[in-house]
Amino acid sequence: MARYPTFEEYQKSGNYDDGLKRANELLKKAPKDPELMILKAQLAVAKDDDPLPTIDEILSLQPPLQDLSQLVAIEQVFIDVQRNEFPAHRSTGPKMAKLWENALKSPGTTTNYKLDLLSLRFSQGIANNRLEDAQQALIQLKAMQPRNRVLYMAHAAVTQLLSTSKDDLQARLALMLAKKAVKERFDDDKDLDCRVAGQILAVSGTKQDLEGIKERPRLGESKQVYDAVRRAKEVERNGDVKDGVAKSASLGGAADAYEVEVAREKERFAALITSDAKTDEVIAFVSDAVRLYHQGWNSTVGDRRRLKVDACFLAISGLVRAYELTVDSAYLMNAAHIAETLLKQNEHIHEARLILVYLYMRLGLGSLALKMFESLSVKEIQHDTVGHALFTRLSLIHPFPTEPTKKELIAPLKKTGHALQVYVRCEDKLAETEAGALAHCQTGMIFDLHELRDSLRTSLTRRITFLEQRRIDRLLFNETGRSVVELGPQVVANWIQATDNRDFAATFNFGYKVEKVLHSYNGSIPGTEWMLYALVADAAWCLALGKPPPVTDLHVLLEKTEQALPDTENLQISVNRGLGSSMYSTEYRAGHLACRVLKLLLHLHDSDADLTNDIAAISAAVEALDPNGDLFDIAFTTTEGLLDCYAYIDVLRIADKAISFARSKSTTQDEALVKLQKVVRNEFSSYGSLAKKRLARLKNPSIKEAMVIDSKIAEAEALFGSQNLDLFCKAVADSAKEGWEGVGKVRLA
Repeated sequence: MARYPTFEEYQKSGNYDDGLKRANELLKKAPKDPELMILKAQLAVAKDDDPLPTIDEILSLQPPLQDLSQLVAIEQVFIDVQRNEFPAHRSTGPKMAKLWENALKSPGTTTNYKLDLLSLRFSQGIANNRLEDAQQALIQLKAMQPRNRVLYMAHAAVTQLLSTSKDDLQARLALMLAKKAVKERFDDDKDLDCRVAGQILAVSGTKQDLEGIKERPRLGESKQVYDAVRRAKEVERNGDVKDGVAKSASLGGAADAYEVEVAREKERFAALITSDAKTDEVIAFVSDAVRLYHQGWNSTVGDRRRLKVDACFLAISGLVRAYELTVDSAYLMNAAHIAETLLKQNEHIHEARLILVYLYMRLGLGSLALKMFESLSVKEIQHDTVGHALFTRLSLIHPFPTEPTKKELIAPLKKTGHALQVYVRCEDKLAETEAGALAHCQTGMIFDLHELRDSLRTSLTRRITFLEQRRIDRLLFNETGRSVVELGPQVVANWIQATDNRDFAATFNFGYKVEKVLHSYNGSIPGTEWMLYALVADAAWCLALGKPPPVTDLHVLLEKTEQALPDTENLQISVNRGLGSSMYSTEYRAGHLACRVLKLLLHLHDSDADLTNDIAAISAAVEALDPNGDLFDIAFTTTEGLLDCYAYIDVLRIADKAISFARSKSTTQDEALVKLQKVVRNEFSSYGSLAKKRLARLKNPSIKEAMVIDSKIAEAEALFGSQNLDLFCKAVADSAKEGWEGVGKVRLA
């Protein structure tokens, strides 16, 4: 007998129509064959057809389906059917539940089979984040093994996870189970992981119950209990905690002169921030901090490396504050030079490398930022907490590979791909461990594992990195990028309801959050608004190529994006005011054009649509990109205007591709579209010409001259030698050249 075709074969080729035809032919010969029915259901859902009629036929099979691998395959069909529904379902639904029940109650099944089936249903429920299914499996397992306290703990944990508020039915049931475990002294069982009981008491916020387990450590050995106790103590102290900077000044006789001086400078800087001091006062502080830093590395002040480093970081903090007050990037250039000097003296200062990533990204020096990020050797999940420092807007300053050394290239696309794979790998590992809770009996891990999985699945940094990767793909290779399946439902709500795991306290903080200042604009950091604009541009590019966009509800995307867009009739005025937005004015203008392009593409689905208004709106948005030619007249040292160029050529390429697509679909308005396309292409060419001019003007001496913003700071930095500064300026010039050369490498698709 010839073997049956498999779903994987048709999935590889994408030829689902032929697969359905073949499955139907085979079913005529074997109408009750479950393998063929499952294949037909899998092909139907892959083709966006309704698989439920086939599922109903499987439900009617006698005897009921008993093969566990077949049950898993059918469950995946239900999951695929629900893949774009948000919020995600907590159960695969009654039909799948019926299939599990039928298999469980099949005549002749053994106790071991039932235990295997229910254990499988539990692990599948946990792995697929269908907690109601996992809970039901645990209820049935408890009925079969009522003395099994591992099942009891797992049931209590999953019940608590299903709770959405402290007073709902699931929360009350979980609390009841926890109190029973405490009352019956489950913690006396030395082989039992009984942390779940304490975790539920901590989550429920019952102070009295927490007091009751105070002397029973096995119930309190968890992050949840520790955090609850710590919060309670903080409330009791109510402000008794003193500021860390103030404490450092009270060093008494044990401190040497240098230690006292560093402590005094910390206090001084904190006072400058608190009093909102003016720029000249901040500059005077920076000059003194640089001198103090130099003194620390060039005198015998003892082996107190941290103090010397702190002096350097105080100087950097002051320079960033001066930049915040003046928006003069020369201050950031000096900050980067000082940080590089620190690394030459001690290459193991991790915080210096990370702050340099922030500084170089803000300065538009992408190759230097990439090189510094590479040297950090960021581990696994750190990509989620600090990766945003590099990956946000990387595509708008340096989308192509760079060669920091002669050994190997650093490719942004490879870096984003590696970072995104970390999420997949970690999610899979965590899911496997959580789903195996019944086997390894560590039920106290369920809460932490589930929280970690949820934060990775909904991570904001993950979404930012993903969108950046797709923009690099379209700039370099005219591609739409990798699949969005791993991010969950392809709806706008799934994108904007994200978990912000970004760490803005990974470097140093002397009462002033340097990282947030460097990463923000108008006091706000990139978030939901940034994502919406990036999604619009991505969606427009996909539609213009005839490929599936990253979201399915495009009208919702447009609506939400335009709610965040400045007044379109007064775009120039609105953008200049800033609106407290986290986006640069450049990104607003590019986003405005992307919205108009997406509207045109959506109108093309209507064969009778009049594109006159869309064409006029796109033309006006193109003119609004740089209405007064400011970008061409901007004062120039290194990368001023670089991000603008990349943002504009990206959206102009999208517009050009969309117009070509519109011309292939609409014959009645070809003349107007041809005229519009000419305007778009001329605008695109102008930024390539600008990049060539900027390249010709890049010189090391001009960078060095621009860094002399204050004689006091210049004199202090000169203490480290002119050679250091010359090498730094050369590295900056080389990086800026790479950035501008990249603009010229991008071609119309």
